[in-house]
Amino acid sequence: MNTENGNSYIPFNKPPFFQEEFNAAIFAAASHGQFSGDGVITKKCQEFFHKTFGYEHSLLTPSCTAALEMAALILSLGPGDEVIVPAFTFVTSASAFALRGVKLVFADSEKGSPNVSVDCILKSVSAKTKAIVVVHYAGVAVDVNKILEETNNQIPVVEDCAHAICSIDPKSGEYVGKAGSIATFSFHETKNVGIGEGGLIVVNDEKLWERAQVIREKGTNRTDFKAGKAAFYTWVDLGSSFLMSEVDAAILFSALENMDTIQDARLNTWDIYDSSIVAHADVFKKPSSKLQANAHMYFLEFHSTKVRAEFCNYMKKQNILVATHYLPLDTSPYIQKVQPPTSECVQAAAWSKSLVRLPLFLGLTSHELNRIVSAVNGFSVNKAGN
Repeated sequence: MNTENGNSYIPFNKPPFFQEEFNAAIFAAASHGQFSGDGVITKKCQEFFHKTFGYEHSLLTPSCTAALEMAALILSLGPGDEVIVPAFTFVTSASAFALRGVKLVFADSEKGSPNVSVDCILKSVSAKTKAIVVVHYAGVAVDVNKILEETNNQIPVVEDCAHAICSIDPKSGEYVGKAGSIATFSFHETKNVGIGEGGLIVVNDEKLWERAQVIREKGTNRTDFKAGKAAFYTWVDLGSSFLMSEVDAAILFSALENMDTIQDARLNTWDIYDSSIVAHADVFKKPSSKLQANAHMYFLEFHSTKVRAEFCNYMKKQNILVATHYLPLDTSPYIQKVQPPTSECVQAAAWSKSLVRLPLFLGLTSHELNRIVSAVNGFSVNKAGN
């Protein structure tokens, strides 16, 4: 255990692990003689997503990145097509589509939330727009139904739900991930349900479901062959190996069985931060309570990049790890090299310069939470007095 100034180290994140449930799941996989994908535990996970969230057609993938790359293939995107993506997001929300040779059109963030602006998306639609990618940042729902209504359901929407497991759209009352043609989820260890690496693709458009299964199985008809619907097992389309192993599925299923425990702890931590942290207007702002969503993250919005840097350094000296977030993709070296945008996404740039995330994971003790809150408040009071 690392210590500094007598304080033990508090990491930014620690993935949950449920030994007893994992042992049972991995034993079941071994008993069925299969550790490769699409075994008995994979099916249990898919049944969980169907029963709990209503995702009728879902497939486990090695990562959310893999699920997004599947989405680009499923939608048959290619050169000459335009895909609208948020500027303030993780790189694979965009690179998965750039791999197909499309032109990326970047949409700016909202002013009061790091989420992508629906108005900016709608203003970016052209005759060449063949898909729209939204990211439910921090688990806060983007109004996908408004996008669908304004585009007359003519443009497929891909929901990047990497942050948004358990999130509910307040307008529809539905779980996030059910409005668009395709939704993708992440089980990276920094997410609410973290297993190391893992993902899920949800296919809501019935017309795309059969092709999704082919693409996930290396472009073969293996799913139909296993079901006795095809006489031969052969190559029928583009695809790759997009299956999660049964070993990872066992870790995932053990976490899914404890979903309520995970979520209750995260929501409680979010509430403690929100009720205990004292924000001084000239130092930072706390997130609106409307941004709690699924308690994926708790962030502070700093008014000065200099003060933000001082805060991060101060927390490091307190042996507490905090994290900034994305650099806007529209200003990234790669995009500037291959297709420089004509204008900057101003709000995305502002969020990139102001946001700091606090530790938030199952297992944070009361003592650790008190240390984090005391450190944040100590910095806030000190800077406000200067």
